[in-house]
Amino acid sequence: MKIPFIATLLLTMAGCASPPKLSATMDITRRAPDTVLISLRITNLEDHATTPIAPDVVVQTHTGGAWDKPASQIHPVAFVLNKHELRNIVKVLHTNADTVRAMLTIKEQENGHLLMNQRIEKAVP
Repeated sequence: MKIPFIATLLLTMAGCASPPKLSATMDITRRAPDTVLISLRITNLEDHATTPIAPDVVVQTHTGGAWDKPASQIHPVAFVLNKHELRNIVKVLHTNADTVRAMLTIKEQENGHLLMNQRIEKAVP
């Protein structure tokens, strides 16, 4: 069986693709006695667009001496960042928790490769 030229070219290009280079930061701040903001900032560090990326932020809160069940709070549809583009995503949590723990995972949407994994735990008095 012969493989058409276009299919061969596409397979070759896919094999040479490198994962996107990203920078990501998270911050947790209290805005009111019952409101906490979780901020996610993702930047493309390359001179070309990324492949579609899928960030996910799972959050746990600590109230009354116990951690609650982890829940995905920031989980947008996969998106592409253009050359040096910055994307800010903010989630408002209504909680009286004294500590918040967040875990960021960023994967390539097309193949599931893990690009980044970060964790932050912060007291929010």
